Amino acid sequence: MKQTVNLTKGGTYQITSWCDLLELDTAQAWARYQGRFYSGVPAIAKNCFGEGVAYYVGTVGEKAMYRTLLMEAFREQNIPLLETLPQGVESTTRSGDGGTYQFFFNNTLHGQNFQLQGERVHLRPLEMKIRTEKAVWV
Repeated sequence: MKQTVNLTKGGTYQITSWCDLLELDTAQAWARYQGRFYSGVPAIAKNCFGEGVAYYVGTVGEKAMYRTLLMEAFREQNIPLLETLPQGVESTTRSGDGGTYQFFFNNTLHGQNFQLQGERVHLRPLEMKIRTEKAVWV
């Protein structure tokens, strides 16, 4: 029988490598092992300290587990998630007295296309574009 983890907010996933056995004090379990060994023992934990949050993943799982974990963490921390971005395109947001700007970086050696709020965006290889909070490209 294979070992799995059950995310408290998102399904059951196969794990492929080691199993850290977490003992939680102030942290919350985000996933617990299921299966023959370590059943019920925390596998992934979230801990809040001051204004910060830390996540500890105590195993190696399938790719879908990480996606689910990250999407839930983003939602919980109110971090905008742009699911339409292709692999290799990153987005960051910066805010200050001059307003809010969203940066899009194409970190690949080929052109990338994606949709952003109904608008088609094209980035050339290694290109960066900046968008203002008023949806104007600068």
